[in-house]
Amino acid sequence: MDRVGPYPSWMSTMSFALWLLQADPWYVVLRDITVILAAASMVLASLFLGVVGWQLWRLGRELRDEAHPLVGSVQEIADTVRDTATFVKGRVTSLPQLGGGGGATEGSATASAGLGGTVRQLQRFYRGTRQDG
Repeated sequence: MDRVGPYPSWMSTMSFALWLLQADPWYVVLRDITVILAAASMVLASLFLGVVGWQLWRLGRELRDEAHPLVGSVQEIADTVRDTATFVKGRVTSLPQLGGGGGATEGSATASAGLGGTVRQLQRFYRGTRQDG
């Protein structure tokens, strides 16, 4: 009689046949493999999402650090423009009235004369800077 290990060969063949009969159908095995692959892909997707979130956080921090000086510079420019507008407004409204009548037309003429003088002064200034430069 043939022996396989401590059991006769017909016993090992019989136990294998019983195992085959008790084995799950192929679609159950396929389902289990699919579930395992889906779980593994979810883990990989979660890791990828974590890396992308970390990169976005770093990008936001970098943009904040780069934009902070620009915001300060823009605020300074806005303050300068506001002060300049206040100064010009004070100078234009304090111009003397021509003729003494104080009408709207005379005030406009005075403002126009003041604006013409300002333009002439600016032209002289810019001509001088171009000749010196």
